[in-house]
Amino acid sequence: MEDFSKYNNDKTTLRKAQLLMLDMLAEVDKTCRNYNLPYWLDGGSLLGAVRHKGFIPWDDDLDIALMYDDYLKLLAILPKELPETMILQTGRTRYYGSHISKVRYVNSFMDADAAVSVKLEHKGVFVDIFPVERMYMFPKRVVDVFYCPAFLTFKIANPLSSVSSFFKYGWALFILPFCFLAIGILRVFYRLWKTNKMAYAYGINFHRHRRYNEIFPLKTIEFEGRQLPCPNDTDAFLRGLYGNYMQVPPPDKRITHAQNIKIW
Repeated sequence: MEDFSKYNNDKTTLRKAQLLMLDMLAEVDKTCRNYNLPYWLDGGSLLGAVRHKGFIPWDDDLDIALMYDDYLKLLAILPKELPETMILQTGRTRYYGSHISKVRYVNSFMDADAAVSVKLEHKGVFVDIFPVERMYMFPKRVVDVFYCPAFLTFKIANPLSSVSSFFKYGWALFILPFCFLAIGILRVFYRLWKTNKMAYAYGINFHRHRRYNEIFPLKTIEFEGRQLPCPNDTDAFLRGLYGNYMQVPPPDKRITHAQNIKIW
Protein backbone atom coordinates (compact mmCIF):
# COMPACT_ATOMS: atom_id res chain seq x y z
CA MET A 1 0.00 0.00 0.00
CA GLU A 2 1.18 3.50 -0.79
CA ASP A 3 2.13 5.70 2.14
CA PHE A 4 -0.28 8.65 2.04
CA SER A 5 1.09 10.32 5.18
CA LYS A 6 2.83 13.01 3.10
CA TYR A 7 -0.63 14.49 2.48
CA ASN A 8 -2.09 14.54 5.97
CA ASN A 9 0.29 13.48 8.70
CA ASP A 10 -0.35 14.98 12.13
CA LYS A 11 1.92 17.97 11.44
CA THR A 12 0.15 19.19 8.31
CA THR A 13 -2.39 22.00 8.28
CA LEU A 14 -4.58 19.79 6.09
CA ARG A 15 -4.81 17.17 8.84
CA LYS A 16 -5.66 19.83 11.41
CA ALA A 17 -8.42 21.02 9.09
CA GLN A 18 -9.72 17.47 8.63
CA LEU A 19 -9.91 16.90 12.39
CA LEU A 20 -11.64 20.25 12.79
CA MET A 21 -14.22 19.21 10.17
CA LEU A 22 -14.78 16.02 12.14
CA ASP A 23 -15.55 18.07 15.25
CA MET A 24 -17.87 20.28 13.21
CA LEU A 25 -19.68 17.22 11.89
CA ALA A 26 -20.12 16.03 15.47
CA GLU A 27 -22.17 19.18 16.14
CA VAL A 28 -24.31 18.58 13.06
CA ASP A 29 -24.66 14.91 13.94
CA LYS A 30 -25.86 15.78 17.44
CA THR A 31 -28.54 18.09 16.05
CA CYS A 32 -29.66 15.56 13.45
CA ARG A 33 -29.99 12.83 16.08
CA ASN A 34 -31.80 15.08 18.55
CA TYR A 35 -34.37 16.10 15.93
CA ASN A 36 -34.56 12.77 14.08
CA LEU A 37 -33.17 14.07 10.79
CA PRO A 38 -31.49 11.17 8.93
CA TYR A 39 -28.30 12.12 7.07
CA TRP A 40 -25.52 10.14 5.43
CA LEU A 41 -21.92 10.53 4.36
CA ASP A 42 -21.87 11.53 0.72
CA GLY A 43 -19.53 11.96 -2.22
CA GLY A 44 -15.82 11.99 -1.46
CA SER A 45 -16.38 11.52 2.25
CA LEU A 46 -18.23 8.24 1.67
CA LEU A 47 -15.51 7.19 -0.77
CA GLY A 48 -12.91 7.99 1.88
CA ALA A 49 -14.78 5.95 4.48
CA VAL A 50 -14.90 2.88 2.23
CA ARG A 51 -11.40 3.14 0.77
CA HIS A 52 -9.44 4.77 3.62
CA LYS A 53 -11.72 4.37 6.69
CA GLY A 54 -11.70 8.16 6.97
CA PHE A 55 -10.85 11.18 4.88
CA ILE A 56 -9.33 10.73 1.46
CA PRO A 57 -5.78 11.74 2.45
CA TRP A 58 -5.66 14.79 0.17
CA ASP A 59 -9.29 15.84 0.65
CA ASP A 60 -10.10 19.16 2.33
CA ASP A 61 -13.86 19.02 2.75
CA LEU A 62 -16.48 16.78 4.31
CA ASP A 63 -19.76 15.94 2.56
CA ILE A 64 -23.09 14.87 4.03
CA ALA A 65 -26.57 14.74 2.50
CA LEU A 66 -30.20 14.70 3.63
CA MET A 67 -33.55 14.34 1.93
CA TYR A 68 -34.85 17.76 0.93
CA ASP A 69 -37.59 18.07 3.59
CA ASP A 70 -35.16 17.07 6.35
CA TYR A 71 -32.58 19.44 4.88
CA LEU A 72 -35.00 22.37 5.23
CA LYS A 73 -35.73 21.42 8.83
CA LEU A 74 -32.01 21.23 9.59
CA LEU A 75 -31.36 24.68 8.12
CA ALA A 76 -34.07 26.12 10.37
CA ILE A 77 -32.72 24.44 13.51
CA LEU A 78 -28.95 24.46 13.08
CA PRO A 79 -28.19 28.19 13.62
CA LYS A 80 -29.63 27.90 17.15
CA GLU A 81 -27.67 24.73 17.90
CA LEU A 82 -24.19 25.55 16.62
CA PRO A 83 -21.53 26.90 19.00
CA GLU A 84 -20.31 30.48 18.53
CA THR A 85 -17.23 29.26 16.66
CA MET A 86 -19.36 27.96 13.77
CA ILE A 87 -21.83 29.56 11.38
CA LEU A 88 -24.24 28.27 8.73
CA GLN A 89 -24.21 29.53 5.15
CA THR A 90 -27.19 28.79 2.89
CA GLY A 91 -28.68 30.04 -0.35
CA ARG A 92 -30.17 32.90 1.67
CA THR A 93 -26.79 34.08 2.95
CA ARG A 94 -25.67 37.34 1.41
CA TYR A 95 -23.16 36.88 -1.43
CA TYR A 96 -23.38 33.08 -1.20
CA GLY A 97 -24.46 31.80 -4.61
CA SER A 98 -24.80 28.07 -3.94
CA HIS A 99 -27.55 25.69 -2.87
CA ILE A 100 -25.02 23.50 -1.07
CA SER A 101 -25.17 24.76 2.51
CA LYS A 102 -22.01 24.94 4.59
CA VAL A 103 -21.17 24.89 8.26
CA ARG A 104 -18.03 27.00 8.60
CA TYR A 105 -15.51 27.41 11.36
CA VAL A 106 -15.22 31.13 12.01
CA ASN A 107 -11.56 31.27 13.03
CA SER A 108 -10.16 29.85 9.81
CA PHE A 109 -9.67 30.54 6.10
CA MET A 110 -9.66 28.49 2.90
CA ASP A 111 -9.18 29.81 -0.63
CA ALA A 112 -11.73 27.36 -2.06
CA ASP A 113 -15.06 28.15 -3.75
CA ALA A 114 -13.89 31.49 -5.12
CA ALA A 115 -16.92 31.74 -7.42
CA VAL A 116 -19.40 31.84 -4.54
CA SER A 117 -17.20 33.16 -1.73
CA VAL A 118 -15.46 36.23 -3.09
CA LYS A 119 -17.46 38.71 -0.97
CA LEU A 120 -18.37 36.45 1.93
CA GLU A 121 -17.56 37.49 5.46
CA HIS A 122 -16.63 33.92 6.47
CA LYS A 123 -14.50 31.73 4.20
CA GLY A 124 -13.26 29.15 6.66
CA VAL A 125 -13.00 25.37 6.94
CA PHE A 126 -16.38 23.85 6.13
CA VAL A 127 -18.69 20.86 6.08
CA ASP A 128 -20.89 20.63 2.96
CA ILE A 129 -24.59 19.79 3.40
CA PHE A 130 -26.33 18.58 0.23
CA PRO A 131 -30.12 18.37 -0.27
CA VAL A 132 -31.32 15.31 -2.20
CA GLU A 133 -34.80 14.79 -3.64
CA ARG A 134 -36.76 12.47 -5.88
CA MET A 135 -36.62 13.50 -9.54
CA TYR A 136 -35.93 12.48 -13.10
CA MET A 137 -32.73 13.84 -14.58
CA PHE A 138 -33.93 15.43 -17.83
CA PRO A 139 -36.19 18.06 -16.17
CA LYS A 140 -33.42 18.86 -13.67
CA ARG A 141 -30.91 19.40 -16.48
CA VAL A 142 -33.30 21.76 -18.26
CA VAL A 143 -34.05 23.75 -15.10
CA ASP A 144 -30.39 23.94 -14.04
CA VAL A 145 -29.31 25.35 -17.42
CA PHE A 146 -31.15 28.53 -16.45
CA TYR A 147 -31.40 28.36 -12.67
CA CYS A 148 -27.73 27.81 -11.77
CA PRO A 149 -26.25 30.82 -13.60
CA ALA A 150 -29.25 33.06 -12.83
CA PHE A 151 -29.09 32.35 -9.09
CA LEU A 152 -25.32 32.85 -8.95
CA THR A 153 -25.58 36.13 -10.88
CA PHE A 154 -28.37 37.35 -8.60
CA LYS A 155 -26.33 36.61 -5.46
CA ILE A 156 -22.86 37.87 -6.36
CA ALA A 157 -23.14 40.29 -9.31
CA ASN A 158 -22.82 44.05 -8.91
CA PRO A 159 -25.29 45.44 -11.47
CA LEU A 160 -23.78 48.93 -11.25
CA SER A 161 -20.22 47.86 -12.03
CA SER A 162 -20.68 47.76 -15.83
CA VAL A 163 -23.27 47.71 -18.57
CA SER A 164 -22.69 43.98 -19.03
CA SER A 165 -23.26 43.29 -15.32
CA PHE A 166 -26.42 45.39 -15.37
CA PHE A 167 -27.96 43.35 -18.20
CA LYS A 168 -26.83 40.04 -16.68
CA TYR A 169 -28.44 41.01 -13.39
CA GLY A 170 -31.62 42.03 -15.18
CA TRP A 171 -31.68 38.70 -17.02
CA ALA A 172 -31.34 36.88 -13.69
CA LEU A 173 -34.24 38.83 -12.17
CA PHE A 174 -36.37 38.01 -15.22
CA ILE A 175 -35.61 34.29 -15.41
CA LEU A 176 -35.63 33.35 -11.70
CA PRO A 177 -39.45 33.53 -11.21
CA PHE A 178 -39.92 31.07 -14.09
CA CYS A 179 -37.33 28.76 -12.51
CA PHE A 180 -39.09 28.92 -9.13
CA LEU A 181 -42.42 28.15 -10.80
CA ALA A 182 -41.00 25.18 -12.71
CA ILE A 183 -39.29 23.78 -9.59
CA GLY A 184 -42.49 24.17 -7.57
CA ILE A 185 -44.53 22.29 -10.17
CA LEU A 186 -41.93 19.51 -10.42
CA ARG A 187 -41.81 19.08 -6.64
CA VAL A 188 -45.59 18.75 -6.45
CA PHE A 189 -45.46 16.16 -9.24
CA TYR A 190 -42.79 14.07 -7.49
CA ARG A 191 -44.72 14.12 -4.22
CA LEU A 192 -47.54 12.42 -6.09
CA TRP A 193 -45.31 10.25 -8.31
CA LYS A 194 -42.68 8.82 -5.99
CA THR A 195 -39.96 7.78 -8.40
CA ASN A 196 -37.09 5.68 -7.05
CA LYS A 197 -34.60 7.99 -8.78
CA MET A 198 -33.01 10.83 -6.80
CA ALA A 199 -30.44 13.56 -7.33
CA TYR A 200 -29.08 16.70 -5.73
CA ALA A 201 -31.69 19.46 -5.52
CA TYR A 202 -32.31 21.96 -8.31
CA GLY A 203 -29.63 24.60 -8.58
CA ILE A 204 -26.80 22.15 -7.79
CA ASN A 205 -25.01 21.63 -11.07
CA PHE A 206 -24.28 17.94 -10.62
CA HIS A 207 -26.27 15.49 -12.73
CA ARG A 208 -26.07 11.87 -11.65
CA HIS A 209 -28.91 9.74 -10.43
CA ARG A 210 -28.97 7.85 -7.15
CA ARG A 211 -31.67 5.35 -6.24
CA TYR A 212 -33.76 5.49 -3.10
CA ASN A 213 -33.12 1.81 -2.30
CA GLU A 214 -29.36 2.33 -2.60
CA ILE A 215 -29.52 4.81 0.28
CA PHE A 216 -32.31 3.58 2.55
CA PRO A 217 -32.44 2.07 5.06
CA LEU A 218 -29.26 3.75 6.25
CA LYS A 219 -26.50 1.80 7.95
CA THR A 220 -23.23 2.91 9.59
CA ILE A 221 -19.61 2.89 8.51
CA GLU A 222 -16.30 3.62 10.22
CA PHE A 223 -14.96 7.10 9.55
CA GLU A 224 -11.86 8.24 11.44
CA GLY A 225 -12.64 5.83 14.26
CA ARG A 226 -16.30 6.89 14.53
CA GLN A 227 -19.44 5.14 13.33
CA LEU A 228 -21.37 7.48 11.00
CA PRO A 229 -24.49 7.02 8.84
CA CYS A 230 -23.99 5.90 5.25
CA PRO A 231 -26.09 4.58 2.34
CA ASN A 232 -27.31 1.02 2.59
CA ASP A 233 -25.57 -0.14 -0.61
CA THR A 234 -22.28 1.75 -0.64
CA ASP A 235 -20.91 -0.31 -3.54
CA ALA A 236 -23.77 0.54 -5.92
CA PHE A 237 -23.81 4.13 -4.68
CA LEU A 238 -20.10 4.71 -5.27
CA ARG A 239 -19.95 2.83 -8.56
CA GLY A 240 -22.69 5.10 -9.84
CA LEU A 241 -20.58 8.13 -8.90
CA TYR A 242 -17.00 7.05 -9.55
CA GLY A 243 -16.93 3.76 -11.43
CA ASN A 244 -14.00 1.72 -10.10
CA TYR A 245 -13.84 3.69 -6.87
CA MET A 246 -11.27 1.45 -5.16
CA GLN A 247 -8.67 2.41 -7.75
CA VAL A 248 -6.53 5.17 -6.20
CA PRO A 249 -5.97 7.95 -8.76
CA PRO A 250 -2.41 8.84 -9.84
CA PRO A 251 -0.72 11.73 -8.00
CA ASP A 252 -1.52 14.29 -10.70
CA LYS A 253 -5.25 13.53 -10.37
CA ARG A 254 -5.43 13.92 -6.58
CA ILE A 255 -7.38 17.16 -6.32
CA THR A 256 -7.29 19.41 -3.27
CA HIS A 257 -9.79 22.25 -3.50
CA ALA A 258 -7.85 24.76 -1.37
CA GLN A 259 -4.21 25.68 -1.76
CA ASN A 260 -4.16 27.86 1.32
CA ILE A 261 -5.66 26.83 4.69
CA LYS A 262 -5.29 28.83 7.90
CA ILE A 263 -6.66 28.04 11.36
CA TRP A 264 -6.30 30.28 14.39
